[in-house]
Amino acid sequence: MKETVELRISSRIIGKQKTVAIMSLEGFIDSTTAVILKEELGTLGRDINRFILNFSGVEYVSSAGWGVILARIKEHREKGGDIVFTKMIKEVYSIYQLLELDKVIKYFANIEESLRFFGEAPGTPIPEAVRPTVKERPVAAPAKKTPAAHGRRKDLEEAIRAIIAENPLYNTAQIKNRLESDEYGFEKLGRLKMYNLLRSLNLNTREKRLYHAWQAEKKARKERL
Repeated sequence: MKETVELRISSRIIGKQKTVAIMSLEGFIDSTTAVILKEELGTLGRDINRFILNFSGVEYVSSAGWGVILARIKEHREKGGDIVFTKMIKEVYSIYQLLELDKVIKYFANIEESLRFFGEAPGTPIPEAVRPTVKERPVAAPAKKTPAAHGRRKDLEEAIRAIIAENPLYNTAQIKNRLESDEYGFEKLGRLKMYNLLRSLNLNTREKRLYHAWQAEKKARKERL
């Protein structure tokens, strides 16, 4: 079992050939606790490529948490495996849909349906999830604002990265509006220009923007050490 003050992970290997990992998650998955989720996925991923993530005890998932999962899923699929979700509370499920992650990662109402997706018999024994007490998540300090930037493409690209690192859930229009606000002060940007900029920065989808935010949080954490 892996745990931090805010996140506990209980993993069980099941299935006919012991090739499916059920990871029961409890607590909060944010920039701090996403590290332990990454480690557990990486450790089990040496031998297992099929994962069921049980979110029944998860109360909050930040961009860092989603980013960790998205970073792993491609590798598992290339090896014939996959990652699926199950048993999210309403608030977490709403974010999952809002980010359109349902187009990338499958969700099932319960563990039994998840096992059927992986071709396991309905009678496969399922371990009980650990039910720890979820401790209070500390409030992170507000991110520092990037000063207004003008003119050069480099400044514009840096501003886009900063906005997305702070607000990975923004869509293209919201990013554009933020750039044109008094805070950043860029002149009116056309839709096509915004699209091409985001594409050139490899930030043209919500999944990529979440991954970018996770990387930015990880870098900032290392610099604070």
